[in-house]
Amino acid sequence: MLPLEIYTFRYSKYRTIILKYSSSHPGCMTISRKVKRVLDGDTFQTHRKVNGSNYIRLAGVNAPEKYQSGGREATQRLKRQIQGKTVTLQPVGKSYSRVVAKVRVNRRLLR
Repeated sequence: MLPLEIYTFRYSKYRTIILKYSSSHPGCMTISRKVKRVLDGDTFQTHRKVNGSNYIRLAGVNAPEKYQSGGREATQRLKRQIQGKTVTLQPVGKSYSRVVAKVRVNRRLLR
């Protein structure tokens, strides 16, 4: 039996969607999107929306904000890795109206 993960997505003010799926299944809930711009070291914007938002935050990454020490370097590093490229997203939740997702570029997970 495959292990199940449960993720809750807020659909609107009154509706919440709960997704149950196995993370061990390779094609499970993955979405490809082209990166429009990088906002800071752990957040970027896509051309098309994903689960109601086109702002994506990297899951498991806590980079400094632009104005904090190291923030500019973190932003530049993420730009070099994904700016203008097509990424594969695996949504895991929402935070501050942004989709939190595991992000892959050329099959490599960003951390």
